[in-house]
Amino acid sequence: MNQNPSPKVEVDGRSYVFSGNVIPKKLDAFDTYKKMSGENLSCVDIAAIRDDVLYLIEVKDYGHTTAEMPLNLPETVTKKIYGALSVLSLLKYAEKDAQSQTLREEIEFGKSAFSCKQLVVVADIYTSSHSHSSVRNPRPQNLKPTPKAIKGKLRDKFKKLRIQVQVHIDGGQSCGGAVPFWKTSLVSAERTRRMN
Repeated sequence: MNQNPSPKVEVDGRSYVFSGNVIPKKLDAFDTYKKMSGENLSCVDIAAIRDDVLYLIEVKDYGHTTAEMPLNLPETVTKKIYGALSVLSLLKYAEKDAQSQTLREEIEFGKSAFSCKQLVVVADIYTSSHSHSSVRNPRPQNLKPTPKAIKGKLRDKFKKLRIQVQVHIDGGQSCGGAVPFWKTSLVSAERTRRMN
C-alpha cells in the first residue's frame, strides 16, 4: 500500500513534519503576503488546517549562542497573528479565477482557512541551555520571559474572543498540556552551521 508522505514545511533552518490529516502552508512565503509586506505587515510562519481547526504557528528560535527571548515576544506574536488573518481574509474574498496557479492555490487555502470552526494561536519557541550563558550581560533571571508568562500574555490578548493559545518550548507539550502534532528537526545545513 502506497502512503502519501507527511506534509513538510521548512522555517528558519527547521524542518516541520506534520502527522495526520494536516494541510500546512508556509504563510510568510505566500506571494500575497510578499506583495503586502511593504505595508508594514508581518505574519506567522505557518498556517495549518487540521480537523476543521486553523492553527497559526509562529516559530521563534533562540537556540543560538547569543540569542535571547525579547520581553515583548507576546506583542510580536500577536501582531503576526493579526497580519496572518489579514492575508488570509484577503485571499478568502479574492476572485477564484486568478491568473496564476500559485495564486489559485493561495486563494483555495484562504477560503479553507476561513471555513474552519476554530482558531488556535501557537508560539513554538526553541531555546537551549547555553543560549543565555554566553551573552555578555545576560538579562537578570527575573526579567526573562517564561513559557507560562508568554502564554498568559497571549491568552489575555485573545481570551475575549475565546481563542485557544498554545506555547510550546523546545518541541514539548504546551503549558496547557497540548502535544504538538508535528515533529521538528534542524535541517542539515543549519545543524552544521550551529556546530561550528
